[in-house]
Amino acid sequence: MGVDVGAAVAALAGAYDTGVPCAPLRDRLLPAGDVDTAYGVQRELAAGWSGAGRRRVGAKIGLTSPAVQAAFGVFQPDFGVLFADMAVPDGDEVDLSGLIQPRVEAEVAFVLSADLPDGPATVVDVLRATDFL
Repeated sequence: MGVDVGAAVAALAGAYDTGVPCAPLRDRLLPAGDVDTAYGVQRELAAGWSGAGRRRVGAKIGLTSPAVQAAFGVFQPDFGVLFADMAVPDGDEVDLSGLIQPRVEAEVAFVLSADLPDGPATVVDVLRATDFL
């Protein structure tokens, strides 16, 4: 039996709301580290946040480097949702008081002026849709 998605969402939402970390969920997914279930938890959490008024403004791709993937024991990039309240405008300081374990990671942001096509996007599709980096 896999992790109860509702319980996982509640644990993550509670950690977000209180600033108190919850135990990692990865080992509670069955089979261990099940990616489909993990993305199901993410979808439910994001839907709840959207329903509560948070505004989705983008997406992120992490763990794109093979070296970083190896360090975390994963074999593919991961994908996530970005909400407006997560944005820090260029030049602003990051408020660390709301972060549990702050870390710094360099990221490249693609700001799109058009949606990418459904399905696999080509490099040309991305270039055409990109407004700036």
